[in-house]
Amino acid sequence: MTTFYSPDGNPEIWDEKPASYITVEEWEAARAAEAAEAEAARLAEYNSAAARISRLRTKRDARLADTDKYLLADYPISSENLAKVKAYRQALRDLPAQEGAPFDGGGHETPWPAIPQL
Repeated sequence: MTTFYSPDGNPEIWDEKPASYITVEEWEAARAAEAAEAEAARLAEYNSAAARISRLRTKRDARLADTDKYLLADYPISSENLAKVKAYRQALRDLPAQEGAPFDGGGHETPWPAIPQL
């Protein structure tokens, strides 16, 4: 007796292969092909311009948030350092509009502005 898969995808045991049923090997090959297609679609979506710009903006926003404290009125910072922080923040905000954006979505190929030394 051999296992075959019905058109509904249910494994069944038969002496001979019924019409429209597939073998275990055919079933596994079909599942592997579906998995490969799904992975290709996932990678295409991940590498799409929309997904890369979304990742770039998320990482950019996190870097902006890291400098929010310097803009508080009661944060002890010199006017020179405050100007550096503001210039850095503006460079971050301008990044998505630069030529080549969205780059690699905020990865190692993204030309991040230098973090100011305070």
